[in-house]
Amino acid sequence: MILAQRAQKGDEQALNELFRRYQEPLRRIVRIRMGAHLRRQGGLESMDIVQQTLAKAYTKFEHVEIRTPQAILAWLAKIAERQVRDANDHMSASKRDYRRTGALQFSEDSLDSVFDMEPEANGSLPDESAEREELRRVVDDAMLELRDDYREIILLRDYAQADWQTIADEVDAPNVRAAQATYRRAKSKLGTLLEPWLDRLGY
Repeated sequence: MILAQRAQKGDEQALNELFRRYQEPLRRIVRIRMGAHLRRQGGLESMDIVQQTLAKAYTKFEHVEIRTPQAILAWLAKIAERQVRDANDHMSASKRDYRRTGALQFSEDSLDSVFDMEPEANGSLPDESAEREELRRVVDDAMLELRDDYREIILLRDYAQADWQTIADEVDAPNVRAAQATYRRAKSKLGTLLEPWLDRLGY
């Protein structure tokens, strides 16, 4: 949080470094939200949206109340969601309507690192990093096969790291317990989709 405090006091170098750390987790969030259709039909890449998001966040960061590192990612993810929605609306105005896609996490202990949004340690071995990246790609692709409400609730919880009350409000759940129940069903469905891939990768 020291870096965030420096950034909010006007330290441009600290802000650039902070955003650099969040760029990869933000890219994964954007990729899931965009889906293959928007990337293909809209001619956009996930990093296009990430850069737009960070550009908007750059001018607002000093005014945002941030108490935890997770809150920074959740805030950036919210901006990114609006950017994806704007891109979708723009494409829909000239082409056919596009179904919004959303997000993720699987409960198995062996897959916890797939959803870890902290920056990777510099000491990771090349083979380990490659295996981790491959597993993340498989999980992200499987997310696109989930129905919209399942993608959305896992995206909010495991990608954007939002708290349960925020999630319940976002998905219009009657309470936190109901949101958590939907989340568990979503993870179960994702696990089913991942089974053949995990067997192939040796998990």
